[in-house]
Amino acid sequence: MDTLQSGLTFSKMKKYDVLDPDGKKIGHIGDVLIRLDDLSVHSFIIYGTLLEETMEELNLIDDIDEIVPINQIDLSKKDNHRIHTKLTAEELENTNRKWDPPDGLILFSKIKHMPVKYKTGVTVGIVSDLIFLSSGEFSLIISPPLSMNHMLSVMNIYMSNKIFMPTKYITEISQKKIVVRKSSSKRSRVREVSLLSLIEKGIENFEDIKFPGDKIHRRYHYVVMETAIENILRILASKVAKLSNANALLKFKEFDSTDDNQIDEFVDLYNAIALSSVDPYEEMSREKLLKYFSTGSYLAYAYNKPVGYCIVSYTNRDQDKIGTICGIGIHHKFRGKRFSSALLNYVVTQFKQQGINFIQSDVLVNNEASLALFSNYGFDEIDDFYIK
Repeated sequence: MDTLQSGLTFSKMKKYDVLDPDGKKIGHIGDVLIRLDDLSVHSFIIYGTLLEETMEELNLIDDIDEIVPINQIDLSKKDNHRIHTKLTAEELENTNRKWDPPDGLILFSKIKHMPVKYKTGVTVGIVSDLIFLSSGEFSLIISPPLSMNHMLSVMNIYMSNKIFMPTKYITEISQKKIVVRKSSSKRSRVREVSLLSLIEKGIENFEDIKFPGDKIHRRYHYVVMETAIENILRILASKVAKLSNANALLKFKEFDSTDDNQIDEFVDLYNAIALSSVDPYEEMSREKLLKYFSTGSYLAYAYNKPVGYCIVSYTNRDQDKIGTICGIGIHHKFRGKRFSSALLNYVVTQFKQQGINFIQSDVLVNNEASLALFSNYGFDEIDDFYIK
C-alpha cells in the first residue's frame, strides 16, 4: 500500500490507469476487494474503457475484468494517476458476469451506501468512500445522517459533512450491515474512539486533512452524544433514591421570555456558570437570550434562588424526534448535590411527554464533568465537530 498516496480517496483513484510491466494500459481501477478477516485491501478490480463497459452491460461482449492483487503492484514505479503491475493482463486472474468474490472477501461497491451502526442500533452514518492512510491502512468515510440544530450557527460551530471510521473499530462487515464497536470504558471512549472528522465544511482536498497532534486539532473539539429515551429513563429509574434529596430541594420552571425578572435571573446565572466553564462561551445579554433562547429552556431553583439551567432544542431524523440538550449547568456554589442529575431527570421527563425518541448533547472533549454526566446516563458518542 506504500504505492498509494496518503489522503487519497477511492473515488479519486477510481479512474487511475493500470499499466502492465511494458507500460501497456490494461484498464482503470473500478472496484476494491476487501478482506473480511483484517479489513485490509486484497486487490483492485480493473475495468475497461467506457465503450467496453457499455458493451458488456448490453451483453455484446463478455464481461471480463482483471484482478490486481495488492502484492502485485510494482512499488518501484510511482506515477501520478497511474498504477503499474508486475504482471501482464494475460497473467492476471479475472472476473466474469457470474463471478462472486471468494469466501472472506467483499467488494467495496457492495458496502457503499450501507448504513453503519452501533450494536445498540444507533446509526453512525452511511458509507460513502474509502481513504488510504500513510500507515498502509484505510478508513471508511461516512456521511452522517445528522442535521444539527440552529444552535450551531449561533455559536459559529460548523458540522463536518464527512467523518472517518478507522477499520479497527469495525466488528462486523457483510453485504447486509456494518457494525462498529464502542470502548469498554465509557470515561475514555471520547479519547479512544474519537472519529477523525473533516474540519472544514465541504472540504474536497483530503490530502490537506489534519490528523490528531496537528495544531488545528487543539481548537475546541466537541463530541455529539446520543441515547434512546427508553435507555435513559431506565437508568434514571434506578437512581430515584439517590436523587430524592436533590428533587426535594429543587423546583423547576420552563423559561418565560415575557417575565423580566426571570430574564435577568437567566442572564446572570448563565454568565456565572458558562463563563467559568472550560467551554468557549461568549457573555450573555438580554438581547442574545431573547433572540436565541426565548423558547426551549428550563431553570432550576433551590432556596428560592436560580441555581441551574438547561437549554434544549428539537429536530427530526427520519421518523425519529430528537431532543438536543444544548447546554446544562449548575452554579458552582451548588455543585456536589446531584442537582445536575435531578435537572437532567426533569428535562428527560419533559422530552418523554413530548414524544421524543432520542436525546443528544454536544460536549466539549475537555469538559470531563459533562462527559461523565452523559456517559453515566447511557449516552454514546456518534459524531464530532469543531468550533471554527
